[in-house]
Amino acid sequence: ISMSQDQSNKVVTNDINPISMHQDVINQYAQIDELNPFNVPSPHMTIQHVKQLKDIILEAVTNKYYDGFVITHGTDTLEETAFL
Repeated sequence: ISMSQDQSNKVVTNDINPISMHQDVINQYAQIDELNPFNVPSPHMTIQHVKQLKDIILEAVTNKYYDGFVITHGTDTLEETAFL
């Protein structure tokens, strides 16, 4: 989601999550809080990033009421994040 090609065909990181451009549709079905703790290409996800995500979610569970959480990131390290 965060990567695309520039005019010279290099892979670059997008500044905005493309899902954010569809807030009007999403808001018809759910109230969401969008957090963007970091924007890194999936191959650059580290265990520190995953731990940071865990801490953010644990803090939200402790201090606010949510029905669920959605993490969006590329497929290169998706299974590691899902496992942890």
